[in-house]
Amino acid sequence: MQVIYLAGFPRSGTTWVANLINTHDQVIYRHELLGRCNSALFGNTLFNALKTQHGLTNSEYHQLSKLIKRADITTDRPPFFQKRFGWYFHPKLHHLAWLANQAIPSLAPLYRRIYTLNDNSQAHYLMKETRSLKDAESVLQGLRVENLVFLIRRPEAVIASYLSGIEKGMMPNPNQSHKARWLRENQNSEQISELLSTISRADDLPNIEFLSLNWVVYHEIVLRLIKKYSGVAIILLYEDLLADTVGYCRELFKRLGLSPCLMVDEFVKPSHSSAFDKKRLLSRDAKNSYFSVYRDATFQANQWQEKLQESEAERIEHLTATMYQKLCLKAMRL
Repeated sequence: MQVIYLAGFPRSGTTWVANLINTHDQVIYRHELLGRCNSALFGNTLFNALKTQHGLTNSEYHQLSKLIKRADITTDRPPFFQKRFGWYFHPKLHHLAWLANQAIPSLAPLYRRIYTLNDNSQAHYLMKETRSLKDAESVLQGLRVENLVFLIRRPEAVIASYLSGIEKGMMPNPNQSHKARWLRENQNSEQISELLSTISRADDLPNIEFLSLNWVVYHEIVLRLIKKYSGVAIILLYEDLLADTVGYCRELFKRLGLSPCLMVDEFVKPSHSSAFDKKRLLSRDAKNSYFSVYRDATFQANQWQEKLQESEAERIEHLTATMYQKLCLKAMRL
């Protein structure tokens, strides 16, 4: 099984990038398979082994592979793209089958039988995750990952988007007990102590500062993983990808060992067109625009400047700038 593992801090644009990669006709996308399904799908024994053993036995790996390859509407997400495999060749039919299974849960076995590929398909399975990287080393070893991609978005933009999500009720609003527990768990972080020394109310962190610290600690782990997987790890900058989506995707496909693919153009151009209606049944990808993968003509990378006050942006930059600079130095360039 060939796995492409894509990770990024929440609100970094990972779902959009996952769909850019998913435009390739050899890629099968599994949306947050570990974060959303975890032990309910894998069973406690296998899931705990994946998180803690730093490698699986051949029998465990075979069991895990079957579960990753198994089609399921909870981890198959629109939009759907044409693939070179069986029924995947017809994306509109795939979307209709997915909608039918959503409406009639008893159709799940039929959906699974049609869209689960055999072991000889040569498909690359894309797994996208935005949850904690605490167990990432063990998970990556268990998955026997051949390609690892980290998406980095400017921290001001990430935090502004997250705060908008809190206001809309789309993202969890961390309470003080959650913040205090997180601080205790991460007090030995390489940078957390130094950053905390610049914060006046460690026991009552504003969301701006708490999310900034979260962002730094998350990417501290990213840097460790980049070093450990130096031969296969790729850092993508979200803003670079926005500026030249097709060019960066071509280079990314090359580095992932995938053949050139023109479907990226077909995904990007319609969603930028004023004639594109993402509310249509077979274009709709999410229940609301906050989680949509489409980037229409009005989308701007610097929208965060309208959301954040100048003092808030300066505070985020003060807490995150050093880490962001380190990540930028390691990013993929054309």
